[in-house]
Amino acid sequence: MLGYPVEALIGQDVGLLMDEAGRASVARFMQRVLSGAAQDLLDAQREIELRHHSGRVLTVQLALADVRTAAARLFVAVLTDITERKRYEVELRHANAQLLRLSTTDALTELANRRLLMQRLEDEWRRALRSREPLSLALVDVDFFKLYNDHYGHQAGDVALQRVGKVLQAHGSRPSDLVARYGGEEFVLLLPQTHEDGALAVAQRCMASMRDAAIEHALSPLGPHLSLSVGLVTMRAEPGSSARALPGAGRLGALPGQGPGPHAHRAGAGFLTPTWPTARQSRRCASAPRP
Repeated sequence: MLGYPVEALIGQDVGLLMDEAGRASVARFMQRVLSGAAQDLLDAQREIELRHHSGRVLTVQLALADVRTAAARLFVAVLTDITERKRYEVELRHANAQLLRLSTTDALTELANRRLLMQRLEDEWRRALRSREPLSLALVDVDFFKLYNDHYGHQAGDVALQRVGKVLQAHGSRPSDLVARYGGEEFVLLLPQTHEDGALAVAQRCMASMRDAAIEHALSPLGPHLSLSVGLVTMRAEPGSSARALPGAGRLGALPGQGPGPHAHRAGAGFLTPTWPTARQSRRCASAPRP
């Protein structure tokens, strides 16, 4: 199994087949066994790494038995090469991780998809119930995107959505923030522990970055460039309420701004209950730094 002649191994320290970390680990284990502190581990199998004569590293399953005679105490080790099995396990983990990533990632923009958004939203809602911290959501809609697609073509439309996604991703900067493509030309920013003013500041930064991107939109009634409308909802979770109403409330908040012009924002604020008493009573909010 190890590629050595039998006579080359007889009488040798098994530590010669290991790296420094492996020798130290086995030494600590044997000290515990000899001191009587690890008798329950003798019949348990453990995995170690041994070096093959060719230099390859093998993953080996070790089973150690304590054999006592009148004259001596011996340890019998049974080694099983599980290198291939471990390789298959690693490949399977990688494949499962890739499958999970694909199942929770939007293929076009590589942002989170709606499935991951709803999972994270439920998690953050439960966390908000415990912490009593506010939870904000921004639903972003690309203005007159159908006209853009009809005029420039669907391939150009896909590129535009990718650029919008990158703009938004730059402003979901905290580890707890999530930027997701909700569907079509709609995106969502999940902003845990963010007050209404902080959510509005994020929305305004997104709009400013979108203006700077200056993506041409010749048919937009709002101006020469692609623009965004953002609906904002900031809520405190209450027992008996549901997080799944939040994206719909954000859509209700995304109403036309006062007067013509691109990059409109509207916001709804209040306490979320199963009947959602304030979501339809959207109002404009003043700008303030994010907390």
